[in-house]
Amino acid sequence: MLYAVVEGRANSTVMKLGMSWSTEPASGDNAGTFVFSGDTLEWSIPSITRPQDNAWLVCPDADGNRLLYINLGPYDYQTPPGCADETIHAYTGATAVS
Repeated sequence: MLYAVVEGRANSTVMKLGMSWSTEPASGDNAGTFVFSGDTLEWSIPSITRPQDNAWLVCPDADGNRLLYINLGPYDYQTPPGCADETIHAYTGATAVS
């Protein structure tokens, strides 16, 4: 199993939360809940209100790698420079495609 670990929110002006990956489940106040709603992946946590629970950001790091963030702002509004607003969808096809 691979688990997403969400960074804590430093203050209310922070509009994206970084994610890392671990073989151990997240714990504590920043664990949150990942669920599929229809075919989109959502993340929520009682301590943070989001306008859209399935809004994500993909942003480059200094080396040009793409990193996944939880978007705490409205989807496709005031997107940070260099980032792209995304939603994560489940693949519902009968067979895998490449």
